[in-house]
Amino acid sequence: MEQSTGLLQNLRADNMRIAIMFTNSDNGKAATVFRYFDGTLNASAITGIRNQALSALAALGEGTYEGLCYYRNSQGACYNNSPADFTASTGSQGDPFFHLTSAVVRVNPLSDTTTSNANAKWLVLVGSGPTGYDGSSTQTSKVFALEMPKPWTAGSSLVATTFPTTDLKAFMGDLVTLDDNLDYRGDVMYFGDVVTGSGTPAWTGKMYRLSTGGGIPTTAAWGLASGTDRVPTVVISSVSCSPSPFPGPTPVGPVLGAPTLTADDSARIWLFFGTGRYFSPGDKTNADTQHFFGVKDPVASGACMETTTTNCERNDLVDVSSTSVCIVCTGGTTQVSGVASVTNLHGTSTTTLQGLVQSKDGWVTTLPASRERIVVSPTVIGGIVFFPSFVPSNDLCTASGNSYLYASSI
Repeated sequence: MEQSTGLLQNLRADNMRIAIMFTNSDNGKAATVFRYFDGTLNASAITGIRNQALSALAALGEGTYEGLCYYRNSQGACYNNSPADFTASTGSQGDPFFHLTSAVVRVNPLSDTTTSNANAKWLVLVGSGPTGYDGSSTQTSKVFALEMPKPWTAGSSLVATTFPTTDLKAFMGDLVTLDDNLDYRGDVMYFGDVVTGSGTPAWTGKMYRLSTGGGIPTTAAWGLASGTDRVPTVVISSVSCSPSPFPGPTPVGPVLGAPTLTADDSARIWLFFGTGRYFSPGDKTNADTQHFFGVKDPVASGACMETTTTNCERNDLVDVSSTSVCIVCTGGTTQVSGVASVTNLHGTSTTTLQGLVQSKDGWVTTLPASRERIVVSPTVIGGIVFFPSFVPSNDLCTASGNSYLYASSI
């Protein structure tokens, strides 16, 4: 809660309140405590509220799922329990609970100098979160851009702009901001989501981008117009490449960790991210195949102009799941094996792995173990992307599992 509390203190406003939810994962009963969004809201206060709720509801203990949301009094509470302290009823769902994810972006009129703060704005972006204690959602996933007017005075209202997706029964993962040309303006925000599947796989997801028009402060011009809304556009929602295991369109799995961003020698922006989730007992035994992706985004570099939500989607990837590269190759052995028609590692020809990947939208690899998933962001250092995975035990009575750390040249 500590990081989230610091964010809340920075977003303080007299007409805002916060709801903190505690849910017993055994029976689904929720206790929600409402507090004013003021100076008394700090880490100690949240700890006290938690203890108050746990004591009153008789030891929810480790079976507690905690959530936060912000709301205006005029909108009604996120969870409409009554009275305005806490009850042991499940309540009715109102405004969306925010997942504990956020990104900060600075924007500035293009007519101002890059470092001018005269008209600059700082905004916090948060994503809608799960509405169920098992990490499920009954709502459409969306992102909110929150702006605190400056100079702040008592009674100032938090200005919120909503950017919805079309994904039903979904919630957002972590977000990240990109300043592509290093002009102190945020150009693009990237984020994935988690979508309830309609069979197998049980959960899917997409990777999104939200463009700011080069870092302009007018949030009503961010993203793409869709009816009365401004919406994010899709980076990738499915992958179709050969050879197997991608014989046809395979949906991207649930994306929780923010993508890690980097630029290659040709100034193309790459997103690296993995798929998977780990919220509920059902997730422990879920064996849906998960993947790790390296995808180039042409929008950030100006190579694709967004006209629909999917016209700049990039899913023509090289499957490197079975790729092997030998450092010291024995006689008659090609340097690269496992990718059709590829024999060498470096070069510009599509008979080299480097050249083939550069001719495509990126690459993808399948996580090899059953129940293996990625729930955190990778790290890029010195041209190598490192990403950890987790394989939980399929024994519902244990909390153990195995972790693996992978590294891949980019």
